[in-house]
Amino acid sequence: MTHETAGPTRIGSWIRRVISLLALSRDDNYRRSGYRTFILELRGLAGLRFAALLLLLSATGAWIVQTQVDSPATGYSVLMQLFAIATVLAAAPLYASEQRQGTFELLWLARGSRRGLLQAKAGVLLAGLAAMMVPTVLLVSWFLYGTMPSLRVMVFLVINSLFIVSVMAWSGTVLAQAWAGGLLGGTIVAGLYFGFGDAVSVFNVFLNPLAAPEPVAAGGGAFRAKVDPASIAVANRVFVLLCSVGFLNAAASKLHRALRG
Repeated sequence: MTHETAGPTRIGSWIRRVISLLALSRDDNYRRSGYRTFILELRGLAGLRFAALLLLLSATGAWIVQTQVDSPATGYSVLMQLFAIATVLAAAPLYASEQRQGTFELLWLARGSRRGLLQAKAGVLLAGLAAMMVPTVLLVSWFLYGTMPSLRVMVFLVINSLFIVSVMAWSGTVLAQAWAGGLLGGTIVAGLYFGFGDAVSVFNVFLNPLAAPEPVAAGGGAFRAKVDPASIAVANRVFVLLCSVGFLNAAASKLHRALRG
C-alpha cells in the first residue's frame, strides 16, 4: 500500500510546489527579492574573480597562436581547458561572501529555500561564463575559418561549466573553509580530466565531440572498431547533466553546514 501511494504523493507534492511558485511569481515583492538577489550575486562576481577571468580569457588569442590550433578538435580542446580553469576559479569561493559577511539568512529568506539560493548563485555564475564564452568561441571559429560548429561547442562548454560549478558547490559544503572546499573541488575536476584524458566514453565529462573516431579494442585484431565521439555526444551530455543535478542536490541538502558552521 505504501509503495502504491508513494509515487502519486510525490507527484502531487511536486505539482503543488509548481503551483505555489507560479503564484509567487505574480507577487511584486517576491519578484523584486529575486531580482535583488540576482544583482547582488552579479555584483559579487564582478570583482577580483571577474578580473582574473578576463585576464585568463584575454590570453586566448596568444594561446591559439602559440599552440598552432589547426583543427576544430584542437580548438575545442583549448576552449575546454580554458573555461574549465575559469570555472574553477570563479566557483571556488562560492560561499565566501556569505561566510565572511554572515548574510546567509538574508539570501535564504529572499530565495525561499536553500535550493533556490544555490540555483541563483549557480545561475549567475553560468550566465557570466556564457557571456564570456560567446566572443571567445566566435574568435576561435573565425581563426579556423568557420569550420568549428560554434553552437555545439557552446552547448558542451556550458554543460561542462555547470558540472564544475556543481562539484565546487558540493565540495564547499563538505569543507567549511572556502579555500579548502575550492581545493577539494579543483582536485576532483583535475582528477576527472587527467583520469579520462582523451578517452571516447559516455562517462568522460570532458569528452571532445569534435575529435576523430578513436579505435577501441573489442577483442583485438579484426574486432577492433572505431567509436565516433559524435555518436555518443547526446548520451554523454545527459550523463553529465544528471551528475550535475546530483551534486547540486547533495550541496543543497547540507548547505547550512557550510554557511553556519
